[in-house]
Amino acid sequence: MRDDRGTLSGEGDNQALLRQVRFRRFALAKFLQMTGQNALVYGLFIAFFATSDSSVATSAFVLAAVLPSIVLSVPGGIVGDALPKKLTIVAVLAARMALVWAFIDFSPGLGLVLVLTLILWSLYQFYTPPENVALLAVAGRERLASATSFIQALSLVAQVVGAGVVAPLILKLVGRQGLFYTVEALFAASLVIYVVLPRLTPPAPPRSIRLGLWQALPRGLRVLRASSGLSRMTILRAVLDSGMMMLMVAAPADTVMSL
Repeated sequence: MRDDRGTLSGEGDNQALLRQVRFRRFALAKFLQMTGQNALVYGLFIAFFATSDSSVATSAFVLAAVLPSIVLSVPGGIVGDALPKKLTIVAVLAARMALVWAFIDFSPGLGLVLVLTLILWSLYQFYTPPENVALLAVAGRERLASATSFIQALSLVAQVVGAGVVAPLILKLVGRQGLFYTVEALFAASLVIYVVLPRLTPPAPPRSIRLGLWQALPRGLRVLRASSGLSRMTILRAVLDSGMMMLMVAAPADTVMSL
């Protein structure tokens, strides 16, 4: 859609968003966090294959990474709605940093790698909902679709940078320990930005527009259909996430260990 000046309205919204200091800082914090997270996925994969190359153990590792999103996504959203957004984001990010430190401080065995992976991804289910709501507070309701599309695209870039550039490069230069230190640094930088960002909890919506789960699902589908940019980014994100999980299962252990 074009506005009166002949420019695409989505492009105008993105330009307006990028002129906002709060949105730029939020986007930077998101990028750092996502880059660290995807480098962490790579690092966990390496740590896992350092302890086992069993196909059964590989299935258990993938299950530990996937199961929390199936079981805890709805409870994570409920908790995210109930608690202050900045407090939840900062607390969960700090807890994830503490768990990553376990891979630096000592070399965990197979069982502990699986447990730590399960806990890390369980924590992430309580991190994403408040971060998504914080985006609403930063961008505003009128530009939420454009802001979400931009952040989705940024997350895709962070996936490629984290797992495809940062993690292999750091592994080559300084090894696994250096990779986990890098993840800690990226998480810490993101945490500091979130701490200094003001007003991450949006005003509560009027009770009349609060939606239940079965009302929210079709409403979300209509939002995706109405915004071509948002729908494209959502599909690309799902495809890339699925591809990364397939790579984790299919990549030969000897190839991973040779990095």
